Order: sequence, then C-alpha cells, then structure tokens
Amino acid sequence: MIGGWRPRELCNKVDIISSTNFASEPLKNLVLPQMEEFVVGYELCKGSDIEALGRLMPGLKRLRIGLDNEGFKAACKNWTQLRHLDLDPFDVEEEGILGIKDGKKYSQPNITDLKYLASLRIGSPSGNDSTKGWLTQDSVVDGLLVSESLRSVWTRRAPKATVKVRQMFASRFPQ
Repeated sequence: MIGGWRPRELCNKVDIISSTNFASEPLKNLVLPQMEEFVVGYELCKGSDIEALGRLMPGLKRLRIGLDNEGFKAACKNWTQLRHLDLDPFDVEEEGILGIKDGKKYSQPNITDLKYLASLRIGSPSGNDSTKGWLTQDSVVDGLLVSESLRSVWTRRAPKATVKVRQMFASRFPQ
C-alpha cells in the first residue's frame, strides 16, 4: 500500500497474451468476457485470426489491429459493440468496408453492423502496395457517412472520391 492506495489501483489493468496463435490448443477454450480493449502490434491479422479472437474476447469495445478485407468483415461480425477501432495497417478495400459479395453491398458483415462505433482511425497499408489503404467514394458515401454513431474518423490519406464527397467527409469528420 502506498499512501492509502494499492499499487494496482494506480494503473489501468493490462492483460498480456504472449501467444498469437489464438486457435492453438492452450487458448482454444479460453474466454475473456470482461476484456474490453485489445491492442495488437503492427501486424496484419487475417479473418481466421479475428474469428478466434472474437471467441476469446467477445466483449471488446476498443480495438487496435491491422486488418485486410476478410479480417475487417470478421471484426464487424464478432464485435458489433465496438466503440473505437484503430486499423493499422489498413488493407481493407471497399469490398470489406461495405461487405460486398457477388457485387451486392451489405451482403456480408460490414461497417454498418458496428452500431456503436464512435471513432475510427485508419493508418497506412501494409508493405509498399500503393493500391491498398484507400477509402473510395462508395465506402465513404455508403459506409462512413451513413453510420449514425460515427463521430470521428481519422485517415492518413484523403479518400479517392469526388471533390463534393471529400468535402462532405471533411465536414463531418474534420481531421
């Protein structure tokens, strides 16, 4: 006890998981229902990793992780209660944001399933692929701008969209 405070009360609770193979035998049946925040280093997580993490930590509200299209759709499916999402690296394309399958929007889990999402941060793409990591006109108009709960979006790159759509984006989500 330090001056009437217990040392644990001075810090936020931090959980450390040393294995990143979330489907492995030791972690397969583990569930951390009270874990609300999870941060992954600057690695790209695939859809199968996110499915396993969703079973492991079903109550996440804050997530910092790198995702591709399949990982993003899995995150939208598993963590509909997310409040804050920080994506870095960001290899998600319009297909992932809007849940496009066979040319149909919203036919798979997508950003509109995150009903409580208030804050979205979009980092850089993984590697040197300059074609990834862009918000498109449709992903802004049909994804971000229709989300009623979304209050803040920060992105490293301006959306690839018309001037009018970029202005709408900038007006709603000032950088």
